[in-house]
Amino acid sequence: MNQIFTSFNESYSRYGAACIASLFKNTSSDFEIIILDTGITNKTRNQFERWAHKKSKVLRFIPITDDSYLNFKEDDLSLPNDIQYYSRILAPFYASKESKKILYIDADIICLQDLSAIFNIELNDKTIGAVQDPYCQNFSGGISNFTTLNFSKDTPYFNSGVLIIDIQKWVENNITQKVLSTSRLNQVYVSFYDQYALNIVFMNNWTKLSSKWNELDDADEFNTIFKHFAGPRKPICVYSTSKDKNLFFHYLRETPFYNFCLPYTRNRLFIRKLSLFLTRILNIKHIT
Repeated sequence: MNQIFTSFNESYSRYGAACIASLFKNTSSDFEIIILDTGITNKTRNQFERWAHKKSKVLRFIPITDDSYLNFKEDDLSLPNDIQYYSRILAPFYASKESKKILYIDADIICLQDLSAIFNIELNDKTIGAVQDPYCQNFSGGISNFTTLNFSKDTPYFNSGVLIIDIQKWVENNITQKVLSTSRLNQVYVSFYDQYALNIVFMNNWTKLSSKWNELDDADEFNTIFKHFAGPRKPICVYSTSKDKNLFFHYLRETPFYNFCLPYTRNRLFIRKLSLFLTRILNIKHIT
């Protein structure tokens, strides 16, 4: 069974729900979804589990806390700041013994087509496959201290929102430890959490995937398999610049959170209802 990992907390649970709904709908092969739980409430987790059960799907939750990283950090270094966003680097250690590769995807991603082919991609003796970031294509855009580290500014830089991972190579090469120590030693320069360190650790040593595996939301949907609502494109945001909010909410309506609405919409509905209520009260008083 293929294993797909994602990670989110309570505040990202709606993104996670839409992501999982898109996987349920567009993936034909047998697979298991593992959620690295960085702070989901019991109520929300129960909603996910009941939903998956009704669809005869497999969802597994793995609680992730700061203690989850302690066996991987160097004794003389503390954990990186914002460690709660580093959970993807733990995924290989929760994979089944039968799995040779796992897929990790960010929770703010929607699957538009069957993803099965990604597990058959040859990594050419590399540990990971990823998509070059469309905006920060090179280290000059993603690694602010590349000069200090004596790295070339033209070194390709990938987006870690989608990773296909060779489990054995990851474990044997101590990648989790290297990511934690690289982040901690360069803490003041870290951007996009573990993506910074992952790019340094895998510098010129990763397999480049087709952009269809990690497209931003303004990309052509004809070839896109994973659409990524990164940065200001997140649909659940008052000032979202996303062009595909409707696509996100289409999948969210398939989940237990179908009645979710944006904060400003909720406020407008409340004001509208309050206005109607007050109008009704005033009319009653006027009549009496």
